[in-house]
Amino acid sequence: PPYGHRDATCAGLTHLLLFSMEVAPDAKLTAMDRYPAPDAMVLLRAAAAKHGTKLLLSLGGNARTNGFPDVAVDKKLRRKLVRNLAHFCAVNGLHGVDYNWEYPRDAREWAGLFALLKATKKEFHKRGLVTTMAYYPDGRQERALAAAGVERYVDFVHSMSYDQPGRHSTVDFAATTLRNVKESGLSPAAVTLGLPFYGRNTATGDWKTFEDLAKEHPSVGAA
Repeated sequence: PPYGHRDATCAGLTHLLLFSMEVAPDAKLTAMDRYPAPDAMVLLRAAAAKHGTKLLLSLGGNARTNGFPDVAVDKKLRRKLVRNLAHFCAVNGLHGVDYNWEYPRDAREWAGLFALLKATKKEFHKRGLVTTMAYYPDGRQERALAAAGVERYVDFVHSMSYDQPGRHSTVDFAATTLRNVKESGLSPAAVTLGLPFYGRNTATGDWKTFEDLAKEHPSVGAA
């Protein structure tokens, strides 16, 4: 679920992802209404500077990735997207981008994703910008990432070890995520373990932030 800027603090954070905008099939950035307002960005940039936190634009997410297949497989569109992202970061004082494509469907799209990551790394490195990406820890995706040597193109690979059907986020799922990383050959140093800051009803799919849950259940929140 999305969080407002007032819900976040940069204290203790190395990176903060602003979730999320989208890429259109013509490589333009869309969904600006989800990007923090100018006054909010002033606060975020000040907090990030104080704590040494890197602010990244998250691109994509569940049901927000329809533009990726067209853009990633086309060389001209890939370059256009990378230029657009670099410009957006420069204008908005951001430190990089997180790609959240859910998910490439076939070998052509996976190849497009890796080509996009490679092109982004090349351009962003010159500007001192960071590139990260998210994936779902199903074992298959780890193998694809490892086979492509994805660590060469991104600073971190974020495992979305939550929203597991029927269970959400469990210790067993975290252990499976770590085992998949080891067995696939991915560098553990490049992988982050996703922990949700929200609960999800495993029957209906509805979600609530931990803050809301603590208010509804004071004895749990106090613990």
